[in-house]
Amino acid sequence: MADILSQQQTEKEIIKEAAAKRSLQEIQEEQAFQEWWDEESRRVRAGEVEAARPAGRGGRGGRGKVRDGSRGRGGGRGRGGGEGGDGGSRGVREGGKGVGGGQRGKG
Repeated sequence: MADILSQQQTEKEIIKEAAAKRSLQEIQEEQAFQEWWDEESRRVRAGEVEAARPAGRGGRGGRGKVRDGSRGRGGGRGRGGGEGGDGGSRGVREGGKGVGGGQRGKG
């Protein structure tokens, strides 16, 4: 009976030592991960600060002024799509003639 108790005690000590070693290893891994996490967090925050800087100017989300003369998506062409255009369907009266149709309809 004493042999069995001694053997059980020895097994408990072995398990405790293994758990202590594993715990130490886990602690070291956790510390390494925490250091990595802190550096990544600093890097991401620095990137966010850089990305936020242009957005702070002018209050328009970093768009700024257009300097090449274009007016956004359509290139400043208006509804007709070409230079000057026909104005789309604006100003059409009865009879299908546009307002201010130029030389059309005269004569």
